[in-house]
Amino acid sequence: MLVITGWFTGNENLKGVITGLPTMKFNAAICFILSATALFLLTKKTKKHQFFIISISIVVILITTITFTQAVFNYNTGLDELLVKDVTAKAAGEAFPGRMAATTTFCFLLCALAFIAISSGKKKLQLLAQYALHTITLIAFTAIIGYLFNVPEFHRLSFLSSMALNTSILFFLISITASLINFSLGVTGMFTGKSLGSIMARKLFPLTALIIIVLGYLRLQLHWHNLVTQDFGIALFATSFLLVSLVVISFTAKYLNTVEEKRSRAEEKLKILAKTESEQKLLLALTSLGDNVWEHDFITQKTIFTNTNQNLAAFRNDGIQNIEQLWWNSTLTEDWYLLEENDKKYKAGIIDRHALEYRLIHKDGTIKWVLDRGVVIEKDSAGKPLKIIGTH
Repeated sequence: MLVITGWFTGNENLKGVITGLPTMKFNAAICFILSATALFLLTKKTKKHQFFIISISIVVILITTITFTQAVFNYNTGLDELLVKDVTAKAAGEAFPGRMAATTTFCFLLCALAFIAISSGKKKLQLLAQYALHTITLIAFTAIIGYLFNVPEFHRLSFLSSMALNTSILFFLISITASLINFSLGVTGMFTGKSLGSIMARKLFPLTALIIIVLGYLRLQLHWHNLVTQDFGIALFATSFLLVSLVVISFTAKYLNTVEEKRSRAEEKLKILAKTESEQKLLLALTSLGDNVWEHDFITQKTIFTNTNQNLAAFRNDGIQNIEQLWWNSTLTEDWYLLEENDKKYKAGIIDRHALEYRLIHKDGTIKWVLDRGVVIEKDSAGKPLKIIGTH
């Protein structure tokens, strides 16, 4: 709207970003308003807006196609100055006053076709639209770099007519915004994904691009002011880029390692939770059968029992309160060697399960046989048992 106001009032400052640079043409401003309207309707993602999106895009296609063919076939339909006369261009002696640059019309054409493809809802067309938008981003970015580095060939590209700086910036913003509608497609998907590769791309690319632009600009400034020779400037640029890239990569690698470490810890916790849940189910099942379930930890040398109150109440305790010691004290002395040998075999890694029969002393002096069975449920990296679980 500012550009249109500038054309109607003759204010050159409103037509462009910086005085002396190429200005945005009136028809380009109209096409931007139409394109922005279509883009706004696209973000609504409703079928009722599809007709308006297509209609607006067709108008943009007609304007840009006529303008583009005028440049290619060297004829004039009067469309360039249909609403506003380009007095400044005429005074400068330009052959076709008010005409958009060929690259501008090409970008508008791609943009309109992309909007129609996106509104169709078909994946293949949306993928083509995504790459059309990427092409616009590349052309616009190239033009912006051309202005930044004062290289007219970058924002002119063809037909000796330059894309205005404000035009380049708007194309850059619109194409990126539109590509986010289907953010999982094309190059955009590489930056918006959740994988480590996408995280790395988000971390590396912006910094790398900024470094290249800054170093390139400094390199040209040094050359323009004759502070360094051309050869020395190129060598300095290459060395600086390598050193700064190394710093960026090191920070990114550190970040990715932290992410990977957090992910590994989270996965380990999930495994432990899943294992604990399964162990609890097994424990509940065995306990419900009436067996005394026990778990022995080889690290702490502690044994945990269940149902001990009812199962051991009838056996000799001699006032002992510790359940593990009470079980051992109730075992017939002649059978202790069975338990000790079984323990040695587990620690040596000879067995990973057992079934033993030994005797317990009843408090009335009678002997009761016990069937003791167990199995390893956790091992260390060397294959040695860490925990076993069993029943009596």
